[in-house]
Amino acid sequence: MMKKAEDEIIEESLRLFGAKYERFEQLRQGRDASEFIGSLISGIVTDESADVLTTEKLESADLLGEQIREMPVNKVPVVLLGGSFNSSSHSTAIKKPMREMLADLVGMLDPEKAFFVIGNRLTGYEQELVKLSDGRFEIFAIVPTRIRLSEAQRLKRSGVYARVSIEPTRMGLYKSFAYEIFKRRPSVVIALDGNSAGANTVQEAKNGKKKARIFVNRHSRVLNAKAQTIQGYVSIFDGKEVAVNIAEAVEKTFNENSSLLGKAAL
Repeated sequence: MMKKAEDEIIEESLRLFGAKYERFEQLRQGRDASEFIGSLISGIVTDESADVLTTEKLESADLLGEQIREMPVNKVPVVLLGGSFNSSSHSTAIKKPMREMLADLVGMLDPEKAFFVIGNRLTGYEQELVKLSDGRFEIFAIVPTRIRLSEAQRLKRSGVYARVSIEPTRMGLYKSFAYEIFKRRPSVVIALDGNSAGANTVQEAKNGKKKARIFVNRHSRVLNAKAQTIQGYVSIFDGKEVAVNIAEAVEKTFNENSSLLGKAAL
């Protein structure tokens, strides 16, 4: 029985390898293999081609190049937790009230006073934010040290900027949010959806050396549970009307710290 199981595993592995090899040959269209892989890394090819290597992760710094830059020090960072921190077993479902809240917020905020910070996956509400912003706001994605080609190409197409974390996986990115933002500059946090890593980010915002005004979606089970443990430090909401409160929090944070924001990186 063990031998039979091993033979079946080997047979299936060879079948899958053969299918992947055939697909690879179709995509490279006679080009030298190293040349084709080089084109994948440079971001020239489509997502369809990039899917060949989606299981392999490469250095984010090499893949993202000119998108990597410093965050502005004279604006308020607005951290949006809305998809990147989910596990593979949970995907963010876009709720109409929350999308309307983001649309209202983007219309209220001043791009000269605020910028957005998100995770690296550009899913859920983070993707909606990029669409709604339409290039008006600077948006920074904090990414792990290594990501897949398809992830890098999605970030490139979106037009967002990037900050490369020292963390190898997205589940540890909350540490980089703490270092880049909560320990160094005042901020506003909008927590719409996420798992334990998202809850850790909310905790880091509460513990940070600089004041963070935190807004948590009541309908996100994990984030709401975290919010209940730190009542008094967060505002829990459940409708789009919170956009006004968030916009006021950003304005207040800017006014209170405008003389200090430029020194935040020191």
